Amino acid sequence: HNVMFDLAFLKYNLSKYHLSYDDRIICDTYYLSKIFYYYHNSFSLSSLCNKLKIPILNSHRAEIDAKNSGLLLIDILKNKIQNSNLLVFQKLKECIDNFNVPNNKLFDNIIRFFIENPDNTQIQNIHHSLPNFLFHYKGENKEINSIDDLFKEDGLVKNNLGKYELREKQIEFSKDIFEALHSKHILIAEAGAGLGKSYAYLFSSLLYAKETASQVVISTNTHSLQNQLFKSDIPFVFKVLNQKLAGNLLKTAVATCLPTPHRRYLRIIFSFR
Repeated sequence: HNVMFDLAFLKYNLSKYHLSYDDRIICDTYYLSKIFYYYHNSFSLSSLCNKLKIPILNSHRAEIDAKNSGLLLIDILKNKIQNSNLLVFQKLKECIDNFNVPNNKLFDNIIRFFIENPDNTQIQNIHHSLPNFLFHYKGENKEINSIDDLFKEDGLVKNNLGKYELREKQIEFSKDIFEALHSKHILIAEAGAGLGKSYAYLFSSLLYAKETASQVVISTNTHSLQNQLFKSDIPFVFKVLNQKLAGNLLKTAVATCLPTPHRRYLRIIFSFR
């Protein structure tokens, strides 16, 4: 689990004896979990084992962690990979094909398995219940003229939030974001705790998206903030704006949000939505 550190250690020591492990199948349950259990908030070995009801004892001991990693791999193989399909693994293989990374040869074997077993009924008939990552709000499309209409003393936010407190810096921040989006400029901003940053960028960006019939991507650094936005803040903002809006939660790796050469990878990830 998170095998890169161990591989570096092995490679360094094996080189002393002119040995190599390049021909071995290297699996990393950490990255496999991020693919197939992407809806979990934590990907530590102990957290995953607890959620999957894999009994763990004396974690963070090398032998026990190795055993737990093996049990996790078996769970992924039985409950996720075996019940997937050829197209998914062809796409995953396309993402990593030119890189010497864990799970590469595993994906080769899985693709070969699906090709050799096209009529496997066990694979075709099993469906999984996944969290709902889509949010729709059927608003009345009432007119909103400006950011001030939202945040002023008798504005829409105040009318929907009992403990609302007007913050001039929050309004300024939201206006700056709205202006940057319209002018297609880059805005780099820093704000302290208590400013109301989430509402500032959510209201301005969603108002912009509605006015321009465009889409907005909001990227977070933590799963906890991501969940807060999607489960609490965004539904509230949709309600206040009272517009016909839709949101989609996408969980993916940090590297997929970087510029080229990862844009191709990002297009593949979005194709799974």
